[in-house]
Amino acid sequence: MSLSGEPSAGRLNNPLSFLPRTCRVSIWLIYLVSSHFKSCLRPYLMGINIRPALVSDVGSIFDVRTSVIENHLSREEMRLMGITESVVADMILKNPCAWVAVDNENIIGFSMILQDEGCLFAAFVRPEYENKGAGRKLVMAAEQELFKHHDVVWLETDKNSRAAKFYRHLGWGNDAAINDVDIRLEKKRRAFSNSIVRKDS
Repeated sequence: MSLSGEPSAGRLNNPLSFLPRTCRVSIWLIYLVSSHFKSCLRPYLMGINIRPALVSDVGSIFDVRTSVIENHLSREEMRLMGITESVVADMILKNPCAWVAVDNENIIGFSMILQDEGCLFAAFVRPEYENKGAGRKLVMAAEQELFKHHDVVWLETDKNSRAAKFYRHLGWGNDAAINDVDIRLEKKRRAFSNSIVRKDS
């Protein structure tokens, strides 16, 4: 406590001390609420970048693939399908076929194509990054490369999956049943060009 007419050192260090108690409480409540919302919104505000995948990214790509809930595959299941880290690394070395989404130097998603076949082979993001735009950017990067070589490209997915709805939203269609579960979707170069125009407008 200061006995002079000057404010105490504690009050000088706390600029809110000059305000009535009710005002100070209100300000602190606003601060706490805003901090909470910033925390909740942080994944949406993060600067997620898309870049071509490197061989050194392969381990992280497999980490992302095994993290998903829908269409989950373990490393052992992928190995039995012939999908191994060495196979993917060889693919990346041969031609542009994979892209990664990076947030704060962490790989949180990837997409991959089979260039010769005109196929979007895979597109996955970690569950905590779903619905934040990374998946769309990854698919568009893959499409851009595919349409350099093909007029029509395709993919396969579960007909009742969220992925199927996601791809249809991005302009994929012309559904063709493969079996009771899976469908083949296609996209034409014109649809891709139109989606770019809508994105830029």
